[in-house]
Amino acid sequence: MDLNTKATSLPLEEQTRIFFVAALTFCLLGQLLQLSYWPGHSWGNTLTYFGLLILMPRFVAVLSTFRPVQSITILLISPLILFICFNIIDKLYVLLPFAFAVSAKNIKFRLIVIYFFIINLSFLLMSVAASQAGLITDVVVDRDVLDVLEAESTGDNVNRHAFGYNWVTAFPAHVTYLWVMWLYLRKGSYKKWDYLLLFFSIWFVYHFCNARMETVSMSILVIYSVYYRVRVVKSEKLTIFEDLLLKLPVVFFASVMIYLTYQYRIDGSEVYEILDLILSNRLRLGSDAMFDEGIPFFGQHYLQIGGEASAIAYNFIDCSYLVWLIIYGIFFFILAMSSLTYICFRSVNSREYLIAIIMSLLALQGSIVSIFLNFAYNPFFMALFADWDYSSSEETSS
Repeated sequence: MDLNTKATSLPLEEQTRIFFVAALTFCLLGQLLQLSYWPGHSWGNTLTYFGLLILMPRFVAVLSTFRPVQSITILLISPLILFICFNIIDKLYVLLPFAFAVSAKNIKFRLIVIYFFIINLSFLLMSVAASQAGLITDVVVDRDVLDVLEAESTGDNVNRHAFGYNWVTAFPAHVTYLWVMWLYLRKGSYKKWDYLLLFFSIWFVYHFCNARMETVSMSILVIYSVYYRVRVVKSEKLTIFEDLLLKLPVVFFASVMIYLTYQYRIDGSEVYEILDLILSNRLRLGSDAMFDEGIPFFGQHYLQIGGEASAIAYNFIDCSYLVWLIIYGIFFFILAMSSLTYICFRSVNSREYLIAIIMSLLALQGSIVSIFLNFAYNPFFMALFADWDYSSSEETSS
């Protein structure tokens, strides 16, 4: 009788945490399947929508744990999110971050990252093994095929392996995000064997995937790790410059990319042509979309064509900030920017600097990839309302 009394006396928010775990499982597996050639991959989005349905009791129950102003704001934003979904193609890109960021309230963020890490790593290793064993397709694309937009061919005929994923950049991007998650789980300090495996990963994705951007991202991750261990952990107080940089990385990199993209069409000088060449045509593609399609307030129907498309058809916007602004609209752009900036402010103000450092790395990478808020890769947007384990920073610095 006592056991039953205790069970029923649990707050509704705690009783519905099992819905969060179940929904997270279905949605993450669904999105990973959608990115792969595993049998049943075409059912990935269906599985994801089923996960979102499971999440609804948790979403409703957790609203009572917010302050009244926050609850009202979430309720007002919800129909606007649905309206955006009505106007766009990839509805899950908007629905998943919003639903899970709210539903993660009071759940240990560290546990969320652990769960994300285990599922992503297991799926990645199984995909590599199955693709090399011939059980699922291993797409191999020539580097020159993907560089059709470049003015001149480099003559680089390196093959890029997808290792069971349906997009040649998906595998190296997952490897990068796994190392970012591992940095968080290691509390900002890689061990000796971690560095050896990280350098092997850098070599692997460059040699077998020719993923230059991800190679750079993982190399920068080494610098961030050293900076956190040597500078942040041992310092009493950060400089004003460091404080601002850790609080506003998303605003900074978004402003830079939007400005450069806008000026590319307006200025048209050789300097911008060189920058565009360095950024693999990201400025030109973004500028074309910005001026030709416009910037909507609540999103628009924009079909991105990438991969092995011809130079004429190719219109993929490979920058998260431009994707938010041009495809998902001004409202979503402001919502995403303010939410991610809030996470950074919360991190610095609470002296939980590691999350701000990770967000600054992801903000930098978001300038050259469109997956900053892609649910299949990134769990860090759920740090918005999740319960941070402040003891982790204390243990690191002790």
